[in-house]
Amino acid sequence: RTGDLSNARGYLERGKNILEIVVDPTGEGHALLALGHTALTEGRADEAQGFFHRLLEMQEEVGNRFLLARAIGALGELARARGKLDDAEEQYRRALEIHESIGSRLTWMTRLNLGLVLLARGDYSGNLALVTTVAAELGRGAAPSQLCWLPKRPKGTAGATKPKTPFDWRPRSGPGSAATTWPPASTAKLIV
Repeated sequence: RTGDLSNARGYLERGKNILEIVVDPTGEGHALLALGHTALTEGRADEAQGFFHRLLEMQEEVGNRFLLARAIGALGELARARGKLDDAEEQYRRALEIHESIGSRLTWMTRLNLGLVLLARGDYSGNLALVTTVAAELGRGAAPSQLCWLPKRPKGTAGATKPKTPFDWRPRSGPGSAATTWPPASTAKLIV
């Protein structure tokens, strides 16, 4: 069933246990990340923190820099959810540095999360710089889930490479759409 997190949590736990037995730190790492996100979504922040710290320790030991960056980014999400914006910013910047150093395709996600922290602090220009970078990175090849954060080109400009200024952009959904105001008051509680 859609939205049945307790059922998903059970499958993830069983999968993680199997991956521990066969000694697959990458698979187990992905399971820990998913379990942590599930716990965070369900409001169990302390449990999420445990999963994210186990993931961090495991990936530091095996040297998987991609999952290490994901673990650090997840700790940033946890800090942001708890309203600890300084900690969140520090974690996101650490994760972004690793993602960039390995050429990860997930730099966009970390930049948007960091942008949410800046936005919550009222640093609109810092947020805009990050969103502009993400838009340039993703471009036209972005997945639909990524496109909701990108600016929508005005009709008749399909061949244009970018709008004249960032303020010409119209988000397709989410913050800044016709249904919301910019910036949203609940930005600090959003988890991307």
